[in-house]
Amino acid sequence: MKRNRDAIAISGLVVCYSADWTRLKTVEVLCRAAYPESEVIATNNWRELMRLLPRLKPRCLMMDLTARNTVGLLCSVRRLHQTIPMLIIQDCVRVSDEAVAEYLGRAVMVESAGIVPDVLRQRLCAGYTQAAAMPVKGCALHESREAESDMDMILAEIDLYLYRRLAARVPSSRLREDARRLFAAGEPVQRLVRREGITAKSVYQRRAMLCRLLETRPRELSSVLTVAWGESVSPGVYC
Repeated sequence: MKRNRDAIAISGLVVCYSADWTRLKTVEVLCRAAYPESEVIATNNWRELMRLLPRLKPRCLMMDLTARNTVGLLCSVRRLHQTIPMLIIQDCVRVSDEAVAEYLGRAVMVESAGIVPDVLRQRLCAGYTQAAAMPVKGCALHESREAESDMDMILAEIDLYLYRRLAARVPSSRLREDARRLFAAGEPVQRLVRREGITAKSVYQRRAMLCRLLETRPRELSSVLTVAWGESVSPGVYC
């Protein structure tokens, strides 16, 4: 087989996941092009993924999902394979997604919106190289804890990573406090006005400044400032 000059050699198994079947097929094709020497297994069912992973020894994981909304699934996958590179593919990467990836360790975000297939394939290659070079982290996922306390503790730990990333993007400590106190919950402006005793103009100005610094839109600001466990995987499952 003639090797594409952008391809890199991964001798072994690559596992791909996306809940969207069409996106899964795209990721699978790109993965085969990026890593021509690897075997590829792809699934769009998270239950099947969690049945397969304990029996497999993959060299890389491709997860096509929104990291900030699926912390539970990603943590369950990471617990099963604590040191292998994980590439998280999604349309648009925000600071909350980056915080989740940093917490998981050896995980790299790959933004895919508006990217032509050849460029995305190159990003997958570069992402694998970057993730494989990262040091293995001794994070909380490597410990055994009670399932009922698992979710809140992990989300609180990721929130610390998120706050550090906010500090790098939002220079004003007051505006960072506003981000968490006023906008993280996604409350309507008029409710904030009544509760905080401030003007609507002030709320809109602060929100606009945050959106500019975080490169997002007002309706997405709450999700940029928070992470969620997700509905599919319960704490402690498959661990």
